[in-house]
Amino acid sequence: SIRLRIMGRTTEALTLTNKALDQLETSGADERLIAWTIRRRGSVRIKAGDVSGALEDSRRALEIFERLGDTYNVGQCHHDIGVSLEQQGNISGAEHHYRLALRIWETLGNAYDLPNALNSLAVCAYLRGNYDEALNWFNECLEIALQIGATRYIAFAQAGIGDVYLGLEDYDRALEAYHVSNDFARRA
Repeated sequence: SIRLRIMGRTTEALTLTNKALDQLETSGADERLIAWTIRRRGSVRIKAGDVSGALEDSRRALEIFERLGDTYNVGQCHHDIGVSLEQQGNISGAEHHYRLALRIWETLGNAYDLPNALNSLAVCAYLRGNYDEALNWFNECLEIALQIGATRYIAFAQAGIGDVYLGLEDYDRALEAYHVSNDFARRA
């Protein structure tokens, strides 16, 4: 189902995920596996445009992972909830969950997921029209992404920086950031 989701075949991915979840719950499988499957279904639902269903799945998975003390997956769920809330236009709610994920990544020393949370916070600041804050978050994201060689996150941060400069009507800097973003996106 993960491959089908990536390929954009969300209906098939959702069918498989639902079937897997039914089998896991019926067989009394380990709660961690059930929570992971619920979270995966949420990622399929968000891609399919079912934001409410994705939010419901992310919150359900969060409850299970919190009960199990699985900090890493709690952070993942907070980020997923943030994505759903952002899609619904609830920017302050999204920021709250992105900040929770950020704290978890900092606590765990998880440099790989840290740029994603920073980028998400930058997007929220940008959507609120707070360009200075957005630029600070994007630059922090970029710095960490460069340190760990995360090409995809470098491209995201540079695109966001371009968006900020475009909003500030600094077209030369926007064009430069977009150019760098495209170069890194091709590499990714």
